[in-house]
Amino acid sequence: MKTLCNRPDCSSLTTTPDLLNLDGGRPGTLLIISTTSGKKILIDVVDEEAGNRIRNAVFHLVTLAKANKAYKSKDPFDY
Repeated sequence: MKTLCNRPDCSSLTTTPDLLNLDGGRPGTLLIISTTSGKKILIDVVDEEAGNRIRNAVFHLVTLAKANKAYKSKDPFDY
């Protein structure tokens, strides 16, 4: 968790109809988050709104992890 980057420029949302739309369903949306080692984590999300909610939750959890604080009492998707 501490290796994830929590700056806005370290993540992006992209629609990938060719990659994830193989069955003719919805186009795919990927949330891409970089790590401090340069690796990328790809998260398949339903849409851009869901991707933004997940990005905010990940940034919050990474910030807490880097500060060595426990995550208490709130659902990460509240952020």
